[in-house]
Amino acid sequence: MKKILSTLAIAGVATLALASCNGDNPTPDKPTEEAYSGKLTVWCSTSDGVSTLFKEKGEAWLKANGYENVTLDVTPVSEGDAVGKVLEDLDAAPDIYSFAQDQLSRAVQGNAIAKVANTYLEDVTARNSAGGLISGKMGDTLYAYPLTNDNGYIMMYDKSVMEGVDMTDMTAIIAKCNATNTKFSFNLGNVWYSAAFFFSLDENGERLCTSAWQTDSTGKFTNMIDTFNSDNGLIALKGMDELASADCFMDSAEAADFAAATPSAVVVVGSWGATAARDALGENFAATVLPKFKVDGKKYQIGSFSGSKLIGVKPQTDVKKAKAAHALANYLSGEEMQKEFFAQFGWGGTNKVLQATDAYKNDVVLSSLVKQADYAIPQGQVLGAWWTIGNAIKTNLVALKDKSDESLKTVLQTYYNDLKAAFELQGDALWAGSNQKWNNADADSILTEVDGLYTITVTFAEDDTYKGGRIVKPASWDTLGNWAHVDAESMKYLDETKDPANLDDKGNSVNGDGNLVFKEAGTYVITFDLVGKKITITKQ
Repeated sequence: MKKILSTLAIAGVATLALASCNGDNPTPDKPTEEAYSGKLTVWCSTSDGVSTLFKEKGEAWLKANGYENVTLDVTPVSEGDAVGKVLEDLDAAPDIYSFAQDQLSRAVQGNAIAKVANTYLEDVTARNSAGGLISGKMGDTLYAYPLTNDNGYIMMYDKSVMEGVDMTDMTAIIAKCNATNTKFSFNLGNVWYSAAFFFSLDENGERLCTSAWQTDSTGKFTNMIDTFNSDNGLIALKGMDELASADCFMDSAEAADFAAATPSAVVVVGSWGATAARDALGENFAATVLPKFKVDGKKYQIGSFSGSKLIGVKPQTDVKKAKAAHALANYLSGEEMQKEFFAQFGWGGTNKVLQATDAYKNDVVLSSLVKQADYAIPQGQVLGAWWTIGNAIKTNLVALKDKSDESLKTVLQTYYNDLKAAFELQGDALWAGSNQKWNNADADSILTEVDGLYTITVTFAEDDTYKGGRIVKPASWDTLGNWAHVDAESMKYLDETKDPANLDDKGNSVNGDGNLVFKEAGTYVITFDLVGKKITITKQ
């Protein structure tokens, strides 16, 4: 911990240096003193061709801007996994990394990201869309350089099936799908999609509900503002139920559904599904915003989440290296590169100049995302447990035996109760395992802390087919302790066939999360030294 704190303190000095050393220099990217000499490491998207573009453009920019002695190392790493991998070993982590916006709070809380350099703050703020900027902030502090704003979803459809149908009317779309034995794919089992009903707008443009989380500048969640459990939430749930109860409903967000044996005529999916959708539908491919649903004679425009991909810079102890890293991150996320990403990969950037081009406006997928953004809520930072708890809304809805208002309200009340409990459980360490159904928001599974050691007793029955789990941060899936932290003596209790180093026939780890998987049933006392990262186990 001391090492991380000292790194942050020096990184703060580096930030000040970035703000002061440029002075009146009209081209702040170019160093005015001896430039950094060494290596910069970058993680970028795993999409084909992205790493090549990052490296070629990045190297050219470095050489043209006074960093001739910098070697650039670019590695593809999934944006959804990047922050987690950075936190595993901050010292070995890259200097610059692309990541999905919902990972920002983890990066800030883990001291793994520096604030956007003051040198570039004004320009970054001016050139990017509001949604992109919101996604890179914790509180009022901008930590990340916005890169894309296309991480949302729209409605893609087969226009040969939907000919003559009012695509703004969900009821009409459902009727057509039922009549043509086709499916309407909408991943309501995933709250990232199902929240769209709660984010709907009424006929006056007022949003039905919100679920917002306030954080401080350290990334800690300080307030929960969630109105799903309300009269407006009941309206949203009724709209959601109309689709979930339909014969044509398919709980999916896969564009491949267009080519299924019983094909979908409509799929709600993001821009990443456009290629598969076009391949399946050809000239019959079409896309538009989400439709409206009707409850008690009133229409409601379905909303959505809009999201971004971001570029972060790791805190640096070397002031010159910090300056070089921020300068490169600023370029990689700037107008020139965003135009390249759009031209080569169809990415929907956050840059205002790009969004105003005819090519961007004429792209049916991106233009639909831009239009849907008028109804969307920019995805800010979200409490980790919200995803699990929110996913249960659809599960609990379809399990109801009747759909009276009182019955529907129980779904919303359960959601709210679970969410409130998860918010209050922030902090400490928690056991998430098969014995407690992998609940990462369970008060009974909080480890007891005494003198810096965290302890919990867990029991596995003979008929438990899987006897495993790991120590995580409450209300999230951030791993604090797993197989890698078990001391040698305690390994005797674990099933060696579940060693994460063992691979399956596809070359993947048999235990990718490093769960503690026990050989036999019994009651075990698990003690975790959070600072020393050491787990000891005794059997009762």
